[in-house]
Amino acid sequence: MRLRILLIDLFEGPGHAYYTGRLARALASAPELDVGVLVDEGQDPAHYGPDVELFPLRAPSGLRRFGPLLRQPVELARLGRVLTSFRPDLLHHVFFHPWFAGLAPFLDRRRPVLSTWHDITPHDGEDGLVTRLTRRAMLGESRRLFVHGPRSAEEAHDELRALRDAQASEALRAQRQRAELQRAAAAAEERGQEVHRLGKKLEAAELA
Repeated sequence: MRLRILLIDLFEGPGHAYYTGRLARALASAPELDVGVLVDEGQDPAHYGPDVELFPLRAPSGLRRFGPLLRQPVELARLGRVLTSFRPDLLHHVFFHPWFAGLAPFLDRRRPVLSTWHDITPHDGEDGLVTRLTRRAMLGESRRLFVHGPRSAEEAHDELRALRDAQASEALRAQRQRAELQRAAAAAEERGQEVHRLGKKLEAAELA
């Protein structure tokens, strides 16, 4: 049985084509693998070789790529056709494009999702809100992570621990907020009942 792998790299530029192309060609050389690549439509097919099936997609570029995914219905439909026609057994985000941060609800969760985590420690000036949200989406969506060497693995473990601690703190804070709201609601209901009882007493006094 042949395993079908869909690599995903929607970033522009020859560096991405070179990196992902080498990975795709190496995987395609294995007789038990069928390899497809979801690429930006501007990439040169020559980087990927004849044994790799390419699926060009026009990912939102510039600031538009951070917009809601549903603003790109045509590309979303094309993505759906790729998943239906190629039928990958697993997906591998070679580079996790921010556009995919909103894709999780649309993916068939029976397909394992893998990701290569580049630049675990963000470059100066690149640790903005979009970067943090994209990183969190990647970590939440991926069943397995690949990193570059032992040092990167240590950094990834530290980052994952920090993320788990932050999520635990958020969950605890949300739990406390819910408890406070419940106490406030109970107090309001008790005050309402007290006002109702007082009203009844006043009615009885007036009637008397």
